Amino acid sequence: MTSGLGAERMQSFGWRIPFLLAIPLGITGLYIRRRISDTPDFTRLQEEGGLARNLHEQGAALRQGRRPPGDRGEPRGDLRGDPVHGSPLGQIGRKKVIAGAAIAMALAGVPCYLLIGTGNVALAMVGASVMAVIFAGHTGVIHILLVELFPIRVRYSAYGLGYHITSAVFGGTAPLLMTFLIGQTRDVRTPAYYAVLTALGTLIAVPRVRDRAHEPLHDA
Repeated sequence: MTSGLGAERMQSFGWRIPFLLAIPLGITGLYIRRRISDTPDFTRLQEEGGLARNLHEQGAALRQGRRPPGDRGEPRGDLRGDPVHGSPLGQIGRKKVIAGAAIAMALAGVPCYLLIGTGNVALAMVGASVMAVIFAGHTGVIHILLVELFPIRVRYSAYGLGYHITSAVFGGTAPLLMTFLIGQTRDVRTPAYYAVLTALGTLIAVPRVRDRAHEPLHDA
């Protein structure tokens, strides 16, 4: 956008364009969400009043060690728009998909970032596209992997708090942190190193998570 509009126009009004484009996307997301049915077990607990109503109840339920019930069969991830990783998810499990994506990011993060920084539009698009495909392996799996960790009566709140707080803390501060580190190190490749570091962190965490891809989820 900066190259198309110019720096002056970008600063005066161009920066508003992405926010304006997000409005119809948000409306579309709300439309889709309102037409997605909850799982039968969630609906049953909702009718019975068995859902946790506050954080105290959620903590008590988690301390009981009850496993989450899911759909009447194997739960599915949010992969309708991710055909590359959607099929392996059900066949080989979530952990292998997300671990493969982490390995790919650790190996390709720096080279892709260098391509993006060449100043050549074609090479930049190649680098960005490769990173997007790799990152899809993470984003397509992480949500269902985390959701399955919690009992159904606290699932939405526990997942939502855990995921969004950490996203805000680490993702929200990433631009400021990268700007600071680049200023200190004079190395513009610092964001690529950060991506590689987070990928390695994912590889460390994945073995500690139980993969429930091929397990029926029942009330405990």
